[in-house]
Amino acid sequence: MDREPPETVYTEAEAFAPMEAEAAEIAASLPDFPGFYTRSWNEMPCSHDGIDDEDYVNIEIRYGFDDADSATSNVRDTYVSKLRERWTDLGYDIHRDEPSPTGKNYSLEARRDDGINLWYSVATKVTLYVQSGCVTRSDPSEIAYIAPTGGVDAGSQRDNIRIDGFEGMPEAPSETATAPFQESESPSPTGMVPWAREPDPSETGPSPYEGLL
Repeated sequence: MDREPPETVYTEAEAFAPMEAEAAEIAASLPDFPGFYTRSWNEMPCSHDGIDDEDYVNIEIRYGFDDADSATSNVRDTYVSKLRERWTDLGYDIHRDEPSPTGKNYSLEARRDDGINLWYSVATKVTLYVQSGCVTRSDPSEIAYIAPTGGVDAGSQRDNIRIDGFEGMPEAPSETATAPFQESESPSPTGMVPWAREPDPSETGPSPYEGLL
């Protein structure tokens, strides 16, 4: 593991725009796209020699399909093939491309040259994770709210932001719905993210296979 803080392409505040742009491009590229059901923004710690370094943070954007769409072959199978083709054509580093041991689920994961990591997780629910890796932390006032893509209504309870204090978040929900990503569905990872760019289980979020094998 590297012992020095990483060189980062983005600050935390700068990373959200290219991460959301990637999610929007993915949604636009997929055939017969049914729309995402939920979006969430999350922060996770980065560690140096086993100690959290408050100057760095790993941010993750999650876009999830609902139960019905997650069960379709279009979302579970066709989209894996389409994303593999897209990410290969774009020159992304596909560093995970494998089914679960039972063959019921799948993980396709690729990294861009700027360090942004993309993970398409096919489990009981299908989720697109867009991850920054370790980036320098920004003051919350510097982080601008970006409306979700793929059919999620901005400011609704399905637009679940877990970063406090930044400007621009819509004040009132536009609809009521069950809060996305309950702990029983997809808990936020509790492990610390090391400086190394190669992903490990703590960097790449919760295992999509956990409890399903």
